[in-house]
Amino acid sequence: MFYLKLAGIAVLAYLLGSLSFSIIASDVLGEEDIRKKGSGNAGLTNAIRSGGTWVAIMTFIGDSLKGVGAIYAAKWIMSSDPTPCAVKWGMYVAAVAVVFGHIYPVFFRFRGGKGVLTSAAVIGVLDWRALLALLGVFLIVFIISGIVSLSSLVAAVLIPGVTVIFNSDGFYYSVVFMTVIAVTIIAGHQKNIDRIINGTEKKLFYKKEK
Repeated sequence: MFYLKLAGIAVLAYLLGSLSFSIIASDVLGEEDIRKKGSGNAGLTNAIRSGGTWVAIMTFIGDSLKGVGAIYAAKWIMSSDPTPCAVKWGMYVAAVAVVFGHIYPVFFRFRGGKGVLTSAAVIGVLDWRALLALLGVFLIVFIISGIVSLSSLVAAVLIPGVTVIFNSDGFYYSVVFMTVIAVTIIAGHQKNIDRIINGTEKKLFYKKEK
C-alpha cells in the first residue's frame, strides 16, 4: 500500500505541476500564448517580460500554490501510513513530481517553464530555512548581475548543500530528492547557460533595440 500511495502521489503532483499558469492566464485574459512571445518559455520571467502585469501575477500565484498544494496533498495522503518516514517520502516524491510536471506539462505538449518558482515553493514548505538561504543567494547574484537565469542556476547548484545543512530530522534521502530537483532545474537552463557563457543572456529588465 505504501508504494501504491507513493505512485498515486507522483501522478497527482505531476498533473498539478502540468497546470502551466502563465499559459492559462494568457488564455483567460485573452492574451497571445506566452510561448509565442519573448523567450518562448512558459515561466515567470517571460511572463514578467512579455505577458503583462496580470499574467505575471497569476503566474506567480498559480505556480507557487501548485507546489504548496502538491506537498500538503502528499502529507495528507501519507499521514495514516504506518511505514517509517512515510510522510517524508510522500512529500519529497511530490516535490520532484510537481517540478517535473511544471517543466514538462502533459496538458501543454510538454513545453513548460524552468521550474524555479515551483521549486522555491516546495522547498519553502519542506524547510523555510533552506528557502531563505537560497533566496538570499539568489538576490545577491541578481543584484550583482541582473540576470534571473544566472541567479537561479547558482541557487540550484547550492540546493543539495543547503539541504544537508538544514537536515534536522535525519531524513537523508531528502538530499537525493533535492539533488534531482537541482539537476532538473539546471538541465532546463541549457540554452541560458550557453548564452551566459557567450555573454548574450539578457537581464530581467533590458532596453529593447529600436
